[in-house]
Order: sequence, then C-alpha cells, then structure tokens
Amino acid sequence: MSESCLKCSGTGIMANGEPCPDCAKENIKMIPVAYGVPAQYQGIKFDKSFLPEKEQKTYGTYMEELMETIVNDFAFYQKNHLICSRLNSGKTVWAYNLYSILTSKGYDIPPLKDIVEVRNILNSYTDKELAQLYSTARCALIRIPKDVQSWMFDTMSYIIERRVRSNGFTVFMYAGSESDLKLADRYERLKYLKGSGAYNTVYVKSFD
Repeated sequence: MSESCLKCSGTGIMANGEPCPDCAKENIKMIPVAYGVPAQYQGIKFDKSFLPEKEQKTYGTYMEELMETIVNDFAFYQKNHLICSRLNSGKTVWAYNLYSILTSKGYDIPPLKDIVEVRNILNSYTDKELAQLYSTARCALIRIPKDVQSWMFDTMSYIIERRVRSNGFTVFMYAGSESDLKLADRYERLKYLKGSGAYNTVYVKSFD
C-alpha cells in the first residue's frame, strides 16, 4: 500500500469500507517468497502480456481479474471455479502467484497438488493435519491432470461439498477444454456439478 494513495490514504480501505482497488493492485505486483513454492516459480508474477495476443483480452484478463477479486475479498469470497485452458498457458504460475500472496498475508493455504494426490491425502490417516487443511482452508487450488478419469468428477463433487461445509472455495485447473472433460465424463457428473459456483456447484470457464 502507498502512504500517498489519494483513495485510502495508505490504509488499504476506502471511506465506504471497500478495499482500495489501487493498493490491491500494488500488493499483487509484489510477489513474496513463499514456503512450498518450487524455486523456479518463486517471485514469478502471472502477467497476461506474456500470453499470445489473442489470449490477452480473454483468458489473460479473466485470470488477472479473478486473482484481484480473490485477494481483495478473500475473507468473504465464496465461488468454486473450474478453469480450462491450453497446456502451458500459465495456470500453474497463476496458482503459485495467488498462493504466495495469500500465505504472505498469514492465511493457511494447502499446497498446489493434483486431484489424485488430494484424494489420497483426504483418504489417508498418515497426515491428518494436511487432510484437515484441504478440508477447512478458505481456498484450495487443485489441478485436474490431462489424463482425466471418470471417477475424478465424483471426487471433485466430494471435495467441493466437504469444503463448502467449512466455508471454503476451490479453484480447479485443467490443461484442456471443457469438451475434453465431457468426453471423459461417461456418467455426466460434470453436467450436474456445473453451475454458478455457489453452494456445491462449480463455475466452468473454458478457453478453447
């Protein structure tokens, strides 16, 4: 935050009680070193300008605005997402970027893992503390592997329901399109899981 900010006078909160948009953007620019982030991702910021030009105004803008919204309203944010985009489009950079910002603010966020690993953690009694974190943390970031299996949709539903009971939200990321997911969803679980992202639904945003 800047002490010279004319909107919030450096407090981060404007007179109407809303977070200051200018200072929030400054906070996102500063990527702190975070425990649990691989060395090659330390200090790296998701920046839509590094994307192909045709993706900057759609996918790039969406991801930057989503991060800003989550950071600004983290204590009250409550929307589950499934983001589908091509391989190597920066989803992992975005996830570690968000993870670093949130953990630097003192929030306990589980590490970025894929849904197979998360299922094993939740079903195991070997690391109860990590299983508890995946169940109760305000935010969890989970990857869907490229090789999608039909059981993963039931696991997504299970994770969402479990986390919603603890007032948490989940962001799933998939390196492919929604059409690819539908081909793997032989029991059409995603069709019934898809919605606004509120309650036990997930908001699907696909960038083909």
